[in-house]
Amino acid sequence: MKKIIGTVLVLLGIGTGALVWKMHTDMPKAQEQLAAAAFLSEPAVLLENEGRLVVCSGTLEMTAPAVDGELNVTLPSPKVERLTERYENAGTAGKPKYEWRKVYSGALGSRKLVGEARLGTFVLAPELLETLPTPAFCQEFDGEELARAGLEMYSKLLGNERYLSRSKGNVRGALRFSYRISNLGGRQVTVKAIQKDGVLHPAPDQAPCVLEGILSREEVLKDSEESGAMGLATGAVIAALLLAAGIVTFCRG
Repeated sequence: MKKIIGTVLVLLGIGTGALVWKMHTDMPKAQEQLAAAAFLSEPAVLLENEGRLVVCSGTLEMTAPAVDGELNVTLPSPKVERLTERYENAGTAGKPKYEWRKVYSGALGSRKLVGEARLGTFVLAPELLETLPTPAFCQEFDGEELARAGLEMYSKLLGNERYLSRSKGNVRGALRFSYRISNLGGRQVTVKAIQKDGVLHPAPDQAPCVLEGILSREEVLKDSEESGAMGLATGAVIAALLLAAGIVTFCRG
């Protein structure tokens, strides 16, 4: 069994290393593309930039909040991640051990939800909104909306999570939901994206596409270079750790 686990870890390490190498070879091209992008003085649609990589800054305006249509809950953010958990037996039938476990599939599984947003005269594509970071838990909900949906809110004694559930307490099979939200709505951002028909789409090899604050051309290029270097270093460390763990585990098997 250990040899199998070791082999899997080694293969994962090799795969991660290959991705890191590809990132390394793609970085100069991505940096050249960014340097050749159209840096706009204001976020406005210009016909000569159609299909081009553009960089523009301004206030990210949420024009429609994200809505969880399956639970009928409106969230105060243009991008949300619903985290679903089920209370289930993680032990055995003879020795049960119930705990909350993440649910990723099914109609009510964890998923990303987006609303609508603009930057100047640009509309942000849903795929671009999906790239927004979600650093905080949503802590405020419409009480009347929750009542109509048959949901109740509760929280842990410690922690920032706020959970919604149709069940009271820890009941076997019960589902609970929490939401992580973006805090960039209404704030100043700089976006690297492809302009197409007045819509900003994610730019390949330019992650992160949305940066907080109004950044100059020099600052955008520097951030891209530093982000790429950090990604390479992190990927290399992960690849090395997977390989080392795999080799050790295989040898002990």
